[in-house]
Amino acid sequence: MHDQMKRLTEFAQNTLGIAKPSDLARALNVSPQALNNWKTRGISKPELFAIQTKIGVSAEWLQSGNGEPINEKKQVDRVVNKGMVSVSQLTELMTLFAACDEQGRSFILNAARSTFDVCTRHSAADQLQKRS
Repeated sequence: MHDQMKRLTEFAQNTLGIAKPSDLARALNVSPQALNNWKTRGISKPELFAIQTKIGVSAEWLQSGNGEPINEKKQVDRVVNKGMVSVSQLTELMTLFAACDEQGRSFILNAARSTFDVCTRHSAADQLQKRS
């Protein structure tokens, strides 16, 4: 398997809780065949940047393994600038998260992953309906 695909798979499993290739393909809005191609050929630069936009993983890290998988400042800026959440909402969420014990933080992360999975499935279904 190509190193880029190894890193993408690792990130998807460890950070997003996405274990199945079909779920990863849906999250990235690509075909399962595209994932298979990436396993042998690697991921092109335009596709790396598209992946970065869709799931927040660093294109540089995917390409080379250098740096961190997530640039936290860029991630926060992306979420705030796209109007996904306000700075006050993000601050409140971080405050609540910090006040929890390890079990509470784990619960919040699992709930967020489950919500992400549901949103991803709905988004994929919406895309399919638009194509029909």
